[in-house]
Amino acid sequence: MIPADWAAGPMSGADAGDVTAVVNAAQHQWGRGDQFTREELVSLLDSPSVRPERDGRLLRDGDGHLVAGVLVVTTGPWTTAHLHASVPDHPRRRVALQWAVDTGLAIAANRDELLAAAVVDADGVAEEDRLMGEVLAERGFAQVRRICEMTIDLADGPVDGGAAPLPEGVHLEALPTDDAAQLAELAEVNARAFADHDGDFGMTTEDFVHFVRDTPSVRSDLSAVAVQDDRPVALALVMADTSDPERRTGYVGIVAVVREARGRGLARALLQESFRRFRTEGWTRARLHVQVGNRTGADRLYRSVGMEPGAVDVSWSRPLG
Repeated sequence: MIPADWAAGPMSGADAGDVTAVVNAAQHQWGRGDQFTREELVSLLDSPSVRPERDGRLLRDGDGHLVAGVLVVTTGPWTTAHLHASVPDHPRRRVALQWAVDTGLAIAANRDELLAAAVVDADGVAEEDRLMGEVLAERGFAQVRRICEMTIDLADGPVDGGAAPLPEGVHLEALPTDDAAQLAELAEVNARAFADHDGDFGMTTEDFVHFVRDTPSVRSDLSAVAVQDDRPVALALVMADTSDPERRTGYVGIVAVVREARGRGLARALLQESFRRFRTEGWTRARLHVQVGNRTGADRLYRSVGMEPGAVDVSWSRPLG
């Protein structure tokens, strides 16, 4: 139970500045960089599947300071509610964490579209955050996945070389931004590519189109679509990394290859082409996140091209019921 002088209320777009600050402060206590700019958070809250007043809650202490925020996101096929809780350091942090997790579970329980066998995943929990782990375990959560940050220094690489050859019959095209039908086709590629990844966050077609078009950090000019027989079979979607303003970093947000196009080096080619484009842009580092032990072997691929593992986040899960 929260102290009597604390106040909880729904999240709204007008709170974007405060929410950005609390999300980033929660990251900083574990040595992570910024997760969002205000503009990126506004774009997330504007996603078609998100309604902040329904899906988010904020908690303020007796002095009016924001001490916790929670957002629950669900997408088809309605088997998982993703609980994102941000609780920075505070003298009553355990109380704020308990409120955040309990509130997230209550929000998920009120989402009628979730199936009876649905689970709630608490995503993005720093491996070092033992207090959050204790609170989750007390509420029936168990660790299910580990997500590792991987980076590579690009400063010494060649600007115009270093890319792996594309498989025979495959060529690269620009990521479309104005053609809704083409973006919907790429949303299907993304969904098919990640269908067999444990716990990966799927996007509806509407959310994917919104993400590509409206996320300020997305660089469509540096992203690429792999096409074979006039059909897209893979994509690399990249972003300007905002986590460390002191470093010129490219973030590889998505490397997606449909199952029937795997095994021919296409993911490696897309990844190294992204690095080449980053160098041309003058960026000196590349960064991405990958599930440890990914069934498609993505973490092994990233190591093989010289990327090094770093900070680890944990996903916790429990049945919704």
